[in-house]
Amino acid sequence: MTRGERIALWLSARIPQPLLAAPERVLINVACVLIGAAALVAERPGSLLQVWPWWVAAEWAVIMASGGLAVLVGYWMRQSSQWALWVSLERVGYLAILLAAALYGVGVIVVFGWSGFFSGAIYLGIAAAKLIRLITSTAARAHLLQEPGEHEGAR
Repeated sequence: MTRGERIALWLSARIPQPLLAAPERVLINVACVLIGAAALVAERPGSLLQVWPWWVAAEWAVIMASGGLAVLVGYWMRQSSQWALWVSLERVGYLAILLAAALYGVGVIVVFGWSGFFSGAIYLGIAAAKLIRLITSTAARAHLLQEPGEHEGAR
């Protein structure tokens, strides 16, 4: 075994399992929490949040941050527990981020036109990813709740 392989094994034994299993999922949701938190406390000259009424910007920031936090807590706890509440919490977080990211993505393109296109595309991409995650988690839930033998008739 090479030194690099030994280091990789040593590091992977110390990284929490949920992070090891899906680092991108954890990172994007941490980013959502940070984006929402920053929108609550930081100055944002020239941004869409400055254009919106203060209460809309504040609500958007809370939804973005709490959505990211709900996904993280739900995902993390689901890895160590089979309790259905964690899956539900994670799905609520997907929906919150989906709505907040879609609103921001469309809003920044509408307000700023082409100069807001790239930011808007990033947020719409996040919304699309959360929509796909919500669809797949809903399908998985429906599959688990099916009566035994029910899925065989659909063939």
